[in-house]
Amino acid sequence: MKILITTDWYTSAINGVVTSVVNLETQLKKRGHDVSILTLSQDGHSKREGNVYYIGTFDISKFYPKARGTCHYYDKLVNEIITWKPDIVHSQCELVSFPFAKKVARRCQAPLIHTYHTIYEDYTHYFSFSKTMGRKAVAIWSRHLLNRVDSVVVPSEKIRGLLSEYGVGNPMFTIPSGIKLETYRERISPEEIIQYRRELGIPQSNRVLISLGRVAREKNIQELVRYIKQMEREDLTLLIVGDGPYLKEIKALVKYYAIETKVVFTGMVDPTVVYKYYQLGDVFVCASNSETQGLTYIEALASGLPAVCRKDLCLQGVIENGENGFLYEDFSGFQSAILIILQNQDKKLRMSEKAIEISQKYSTDKFGELLEELYLAEIEKKIS
Repeated sequence: MKILITTDWYTSAINGVVTSVVNLETQLKKRGHDVSILTLSQDGHSKREGNVYYIGTFDISKFYPKARGTCHYYDKLVNEIITWKPDIVHSQCELVSFPFAKKVARRCQAPLIHTYHTIYEDYTHYFSFSKTMGRKAVAIWSRHLLNRVDSVVVPSEKIRGLLSEYGVGNPMFTIPSGIKLETYRERISPEEIIQYRRELGIPQSNRVLISLGRVAREKNIQELVRYIKQMEREDLTLLIVGDGPYLKEIKALVKYYAIETKVVFTGMVDPTVVYKYYQLGDVFVCASNSETQGLTYIEALASGLPAVCRKDLCLQGVIENGENGFLYEDFSGFQSAILIILQNQDKKLRMSEKAIEISQKYSTDKFGELLEELYLAEIEKKIS
């Protein structure tokens, strides 16, 4: 098959969409398919590099951090893609690149599949003063957009339910994004862990709770900071790995609580060494309710970390209470879960083994296999 993937975010960014796109591209090529990517340039110039088409853009970061806009809808590269004539078009983003996906699919009479990665109603603070009005706007917009594609891929049942509430009537398929599990199985030496801790200023005797991902308001990292303050334990370190638009506010909150010695920030880290940071932790923690699937959950489990996360529908089948981690709803539940894991080494080891076992369901091989099957079914439906 000739497959076109369109996305606002590609390798110039680090987020769940990029991880999903890169892993999908790798798997499809592994299966012998011809894959092209249409994405956004980081400047006003369009260009092609191998199988990747970059459409010229301009800065619109005043609306959302690092966002880009474009007026290159009649770019010659788009005509080049149409001449290539993909058998299927798989859109990954609803904003800037979506019109390109729709145009190519229409001109080539190819099925248009769309993956809905983002719960936009959790981002209404970026564009609406009223959360209620923002949610209504998101529902109308999402319904209008998704009812214009042939089928919708969702990474979790949480998103399927949400889109059903919005009134999306097109077929929906739940296919969790896969990760390269083998990356997180690779272990670093005890000496390297000691060196990393020393460089970060983490006491060697401390237990480490690790939060990893984009530091944004909707990720609710501020709750983790409050909970570390409330636990009043000198032997705990909260390690916050990542960067983002809310980092300044989180650092200010840490200073306000006077817990600078208990919270360590790494800032942005090289994606190729992220797996090493998981190994600095004893427990993975996450307070977000804005995840569609949350690839960092899977990465942490694949690394053998028990997870303590705020209860969320996207975690059904991912975090099993008492088996590979705990789901909490308040400070009491959070504190209890952390203490259970840290005070019983045998249980921690059993939970670590279970974490690795459960992560096997989210391999990139399975991800590629399921989408390949969907593509073939959609093509057959289109020509029948």
